[in-house]
Amino acid sequence: MNMSPRILGGPTLRCVVACESESLSIFRRSFASAKEDKLALKQKRRERYEASQMRMQKLQTRRNDRDVGKQKSQFREWFDKRRIFQEIMDRKARQLNLDWTIQSAAILERLPVVTPDMPQWEIDYYNMKAYLEQYGKEYPDEIGFSPGKGPVYMTEEEILEMLPEGFTPAPRVTQADETGNRKTLDRRLKSRVYLAVKDTDNKWILPTATVKEDETLLDATKRAVSDASGNELMLYCPSNCPMAVDMTMYSEENQKKLGEYGIKTFFMRVQYDEGKVNEEDNNGGDYGWFDRDEMAELVREERGEYASKLYHYML
Repeated sequence: MNMSPRILGGPTLRCVVACESESLSIFRRSFASAKEDKLALKQKRRERYEASQMRMQKLQTRRNDRDVGKQKSQFREWFDKRRIFQEIMDRKARQLNLDWTIQSAAILERLPVVTPDMPQWEIDYYNMKAYLEQYGKEYPDEIGFSPGKGPVYMTEEEILEMLPEGFTPAPRVTQADETGNRKTLDRRLKSRVYLAVKDTDNKWILPTATVKEDETLLDATKRAVSDASGNELMLYCPSNCPMAVDMTMYSEENQKKLGEYGIKTFFMRVQYDEGKVNEEDNNGGDYGWFDRDEMAELVREERGEYASKLYHYML
């Protein structure tokens, strides 16, 4: 048998060349189609990613155009730096084998006397709810009973008109608020107020006392309040646990002189029960009852923004 290669020619060669050209054309078209499909999928992924990013941006500002978690982030930014700085001071005190002067500061608060003002949308909600509830529910006659209508709806003005003649409700904004009298508890009735006194440097602080060896933090707190306000205030002490701690470092000269690294001040929360500040027993020092914003503003004016944030977050 003749096994020599066969040389194609004529129509056979033209047929083979045509088949190869057609296969190459199909391959090119398939390659181009696959490339187009890949680009189309890439474009879809890009569009889905952009849509998800736009949605995340909307979620961050959907509540009254405020960023979600903004206040938490601001607190963490301030607190983390403060915590690291305090850990460094505590480590240095141990390396120098120096103790701390322990103080206790009283967060003496008077709770709100009246409810806070409701925003207008909440007032409208309760008015609409009371208006709808006065009609009650309607039942079919076949069940044999009717529960009747609900309570009678009355506006605030109509309720005030029903009061006895000569009776006037107490104002929510007192005369002390209008005159700026800070030495009375009859002010800022809609919020908590805190007792503050002036120290030897004429700066506003919370009542503070150095803890003695035989005292607990709570005992020192009660003594700080009595020293600043006399013995007529009665307190409710909900806990033995401090709310916060502040650390102040002595200068190197005072560290050598006192044998201590600095001051640790623990803030203890106690609540006003009854009584008043006895100005004859408080050593004649200036005092006042301030809400949180007022206290933070006083500290900001005297010691700066960083120190005021402690009172803003703590109170």
